[in-house]
This record gives sequence, structure tokens and C-alpha cells, in this order.
Amino acid sequence: MSRSQKIINLLALTILSTCMTCAVATDLKIKKMKIPPAAEVTNTEPVIKPAVTPTIDSEVSKLPADNAIEMQKAPVALPSSQSQEIQITNQKWEDVKNLPDSTVLINQDGSRTTLGEVKAVKQKPAPALTPTLSKKNVLSKAPAINNQRVDTESILATENAAASAAIVSTSNTTKDNSAITFNCDPCISRVNGKDASRVVFTPGTAESAAKYTISGRGFGARQGSVYLSGGFNKRPTLRVDSWRDDQITAYFEAGFTKELDRKDIKTVVKMPNGSLIESAGNAKFYATRAQTTIGLDKIPDSRIKYDTDSAMKMDKDATSYKFLQIDSSKPSLRGFTDVINLNNQGLLKPGFAVVSATANIEEYLQNGRYTDKHGCDGSTRSIGENRIAWVGDDLQIKRPMNYLSMNPISATGVEGKFRDAVLASVSLGLFGKLDIHCTELSRYETGYHSMVSDISIVVEGPVGFAPF
Repeated sequence: MSRSQKIINLLALTILSTCMTCAVATDLKIKKMKIPPAAEVTNTEPVIKPAVTPTIDSEVSKLPADNAIEMQKAPVALPSSQSQEIQITNQKWEDVKNLPDSTVLINQDGSRTTLGEVKAVKQKPAPALTPTLSKKNVLSKAPAINNQRVDTESILATENAAASAAIVSTSNTTKDNSAITFNCDPCISRVNGKDASRVVFTPGTAESAAKYTISGRGFGARQGSVYLSGGFNKRPTLRVDSWRDDQITAYFEAGFTKELDRKDIKTVVKMPNGSLIESAGNAKFYATRAQTTIGLDKIPDSRIKYDTDSAMKMDKDATSYKFLQIDSSKPSLRGFTDVINLNNQGLLKPGFAVVSATANIEEYLQNGRYTDKHGCDGSTRSIGENRIAWVGDDLQIKRPMNYLSMNPISATGVEGKFRDAVLASVSLGLFGKLDIHCTELSRYETGYHSMVSDISIVVEGPVGFAPF
């Protein structure tokens, strides 16, 4: 082939390659275009792509291969309307709170909710709580029972005043210098200025010792000792403060315990030579007092009269009792009155008496709103009185019948989404941090009950002894 013929062929091949490059570019452009509906497509030219790529001599630049052209295509992005989904396992609120509200959270039970719905639960205001009322009733006045309370403080003050008034400055004269007549020698004529049978002995306290002035004759000039007789477990000895032939002052100090009240008590003066001088008559002794609190478990059931009916059952523990409705067809629409008999006969030991009583009687608001710890709504009302009172020997307890109706929002939101949002909140660790309204959506409760709790009765009696 001549040189001129080779040049012509090379030019022809160059023109053909240029056309092929344009055709490929056109093909790529068509692939990237958004193709309109078929009815609107006009003047579409066919893409011409040769079946075989010609061989090019070294004098002509090589064309890019097809695979190089394909690598230049842009990646396809997901549509912006498609939501992200997260399976809740160990995620925390901080991990998801900044995601779009459209993010779908999948609970462990397979239920689905959006992050926006969880945020709505989080932002719901806390319900106003209306708790039940537990009214503490206190009775401080002792009942009119057989064994009246012994007021040792008053006894102490009275005897101390009498002892001071009975002191004489010189032998055989009183403070107003009137003569004292003794019909005995030796003898005890008076204690605290009165007949020995009228005096009351009681130990002193940490604040004040009990003072006693013993008047008579023949005690002598030398000091002896003074004590009380009358069947004590341990003989009570009085501390002598002054001693002369006609008058002795002595103190009954604190700390004499583990003794019961006694009668037939005599004052005994023991002379230095061992001879005894005893008072005539029978005085009284009242032991040091202390208070003890007893509960319902210490009172025999035979002394308690519970007011109830067949529609109720009773639950009882050491300090409380409750009546619960068991027959819904017979609601107990009334109040009740219980009676506890505290007469000392057969209940308390001699010397013990009731001082006070307390009890908490549960009472709901009349026609009130109730919100429980789960945030579930309900309503309450009470029928009957709420008080305790002494009626003779009895402690009378009036308790109302309480009615509770729990009617939470039965629908869990549109298509159950509210429930799913609550579950997602719990899974994300938000339980206890959010004001979740009524997490116990299945709670339905209605019924009657009446309860008295924390019953305590204070009794007072000799130190060192149980009241029963």
C-alpha cells in the first residue's frame, strides 16, 4: 500500500473513533436523565454503539475502556422520606434523643413507636396526686375504769408540803408555838403532821426526793434508822436527815423499784440499841410509775367486738385490722363501730391503768380524685364517721367504709401507640425519670374496704412489771 493510501485510512479511522466517543457520551447522558412518561417522549434518537472496538495504532491516543466510564457513575442515595429503624437493646436515651422524631424504635416484644411519640410521653405533665388520708386519732384522757391512774407526782408534792409544815423548831412546840400533846412514850404520833394511817409513801424522783417528818417521843438523842414494813420484796430504808428525841426528818429517795402498790404499811424507827418503835394505823405505798405501750396483739379477742357483715372479710396483724369486700353484690354502704373493752378486771395487773390511746383510721376524700403511684386515675369516697372515744370502760372506734374505683385510660392511645411509647421509654432507661401517665394500663379496681392501723394503748403501772 502506498504512503498516501495509509494516511487516508488513518484519517478515516480517527473520524470513526470520534463518532464512537460521542455516541458513548450520549448514551451516558440518556442513562442519567429522568425519562418522562412514554406519551411525552419525542425526537428520541437511537444510541449507536459499535459491537467491536477497532484497533488503533500507536500514533492514535487510546480511548477509555467501558469499565472506566462506569466507575464515574454517582452513588444512588436513599429517599429522604425513608425512616431509620432502631432495635432497642442496650441503647440509652442519650444515644437516640438527638435523632429525628421519625426514627422508629422497635421494642423487644416487636411493637414499634416513633422517637417523637416517646418524647411526647416524656413531656406529659405529672398527674396531681391525691393521697388517701390516714387520720391519727389521739385520746389523752384516761377512761373511767375501775383502777384509776395513780398520780405519783401529785402524791409526792402533797407529802413534801405536809412534811415541811409538820417540822417544829423546838421540842413539843409547832411553828406557831402551840403545844404538842403525846399520849405515849416512846411512840410515833404523827407522820407529816397527820395520823399515820393517812400518810402515803412513794419514792422520790431524780428531780425531787420524797420528804417525811416523823413526830413522837422517846427517839433519843443518838441517831438510829428508819424504814417501812409491810411485805415488801426488799425493805425500803429512808435516809435520815435530822434526828432528835421528838422529831425525825427522812427522805425516801429515787431508785426503789420492782415493787407493787401496797397497803398496811407501817413506819418503823429503829433505836441505836436495836429496839423498834412502830406507827399505829395502816399507811399506803405507791410504787414508782412507768408507761408501757401495748398493741392490738396484747388484747384478747374476747375483749374486742368488731362490727362487720357477711360481705366483708377481716385481715389482722399486731397493730392493725382491715375489712375487705368479698361479695360485690352486697356493697357495705355504711360506717362501722368497734368496741375494745379495757376494764382492768382480768386484763391488767393491779396498779396498772390506761393513760391514752391512739389509732390511724383510713379515710378517703369524699367524691375525691385519686392517682396511684403508677399514675392511674380513679375516684374515692368514704361513708361514715372517723373518731375514737372513751365510753365507760370501752375504747370506741368509729371507722368509715372507703370506696375506691380505679378507671385508668382504657384505650392505650391511637392503635396502641401510647403503650408502645411507654415500653420504649422503659427500655431506654427513662423509667423513674419521666412523668409517665398510668404505666399500669390494665389496672382496673373497684371495691370497698375499712382499715384501722397503728393501734397503741398506753398503760401506766409499777416499774419492773408487765401490765398483763
